[in-house]
Amino acid sequence: MSTEPSDTWLTAIKELEIRLVSLRTSSFEKRPIDTSDHVADKLRLVAAHKIRSFFISALAPFRASITTNLQITQSSFLLKYRPLFAFLQRHSARVANEVQKAYVGTARWYFETSFRRYVRALEKIKARGWTKVGLVGDPQSSATALDDSIISQSKLDGSDVVLAYLAEDPSFQQPPEALFRSLSLVAIDNAISEWSFANHFFGQLSLGTQQVPESGSTLFPNTSRLDLGPASVSGSSTPMIRKGSFVSSIADSDSYLTGSPSEMNSNSGMNEQKTQTAIDLVFKQVIEPVFEYHKTFTSSLLTMNDLPDTNSIYAMIQLNEGLLSAASTNCPAFETHLMAIKMKLWPIFQTKMNKEIESVSLQSQRKEPNVKLVCQKYVWFFSTMIGMESPREDSNSGGTGEEGKVINELLKLREALVSFIQNHAQKLSSLTDSSRKSYLSSIYQEIQTGLMAFPSNHVRSQSEAAYWRELVWRAK
Repeated sequence: MSTEPSDTWLTAIKELEIRLVSLRTSSFEKRPIDTSDHVADKLRLVAAHKIRSFFISALAPFRASITTNLQITQSSFLLKYRPLFAFLQRHSARVANEVQKAYVGTARWYFETSFRRYVRALEKIKARGWTKVGLVGDPQSSATALDDSIISQSKLDGSDVVLAYLAEDPSFQQPPEALFRSLSLVAIDNAISEWSFANHFFGQLSLGTQQVPESGSTLFPNTSRLDLGPASVSGSSTPMIRKGSFVSSIADSDSYLTGSPSEMNSNSGMNEQKTQTAIDLVFKQVIEPVFEYHKTFTSSLLTMNDLPDTNSIYAMIQLNEGLLSAASTNCPAFETHLMAIKMKLWPIFQTKMNKEIESVSLQSQRKEPNVKLVCQKYVWFFSTMIGMESPREDSNSGGTGEEGKVINELLKLREALVSFIQNHAQKLSSLTDSSRKSYLSSIYQEIQTGLMAFPSNHVRSQSEAAYWRELVWRAK
């Protein structure tokens, strides 16, 4: 009673709990209460009070500054002393609830402040604009921005995320898909870390159950858990493997202790369901600001007067698919949020694709269209679109589902391009039939060569090159 919680308490609290469990078991046997029972109960009350102060004091630094790393505190302190909190859950639920509320309030403020500052930096970068490629048939655009860097922005393991301090450089620019990717990776990585922590700290383990650290700490250990400057959302956590059954971690009273140990074990399935519901609520309360900032910033990218290029939208779609896959395994609570974003992206993509096709078709009406530029942009457009397809889709040559929709749109775009090239060749009155064939052959050859310059194992990329090779042969 004269000491404060420390490493030595981890062993002592087990001994006290064994005594308390024995006391509770004996109460069912109607054994007379003796002095040792009163001492044990008094020790329970004192321990609960000291453990409460112990945990709440550890959260105090976060109320003053977010430079303290939350994930490090979780792994090196909270999870380390998890048995003390488990003691509260089993023997002083009201106090455990107080600690839980203190954590939720602190962690929510930490994430809200961190992401508000990070999004503010991304907004500053977004306001500077970016180099736009424009539509395939846009005569005002150029081919200077035609590279395949956009492909890496569609992958979870692609480019590095944007650091907040880079916003202070007035010359620093990033395309919208890069900003979306940066915020998305930081958001989901922190969400996964927090989901793991909530499940393994607030879920109550049975007495004597051990927690075993996993080898990996986050989904993206080298990319998105970054020091973002004053708005740090960085750190690392040590996810724990859940073992044994749980009982409720946010009970309003000690009433759940009224049954015997055997009775509580028999209801472990029901208790675990209640516990998971409670954990879901804790996670939602903590991480809600992250979801809200991610939603608001994404909406700002998609409601601008000048929408991102079609490829940019598709890069965001593909990244979002990767995020959905990661969330389904590591953080199911993130899925609903990502599905809402998916529902926003696809209609915009369809509208942009319609404009791409229309832009090429309208080239036939121009007196002096830049055929070479249109072909260069088509090659880049097709190659990057296919390059952003995931390996999962690469194996699907049937063109079904969402990939099938994209392939169909690309086929429509190709038809519009072929029609434009052939119509333009017919309008060149200076060409003879023989020279017209040579002209068409050279255009088709340039497209084929351009496609071959983008290395891809995707079956659609190979069939596309074969299609233009066939046109070259026919034109000769």
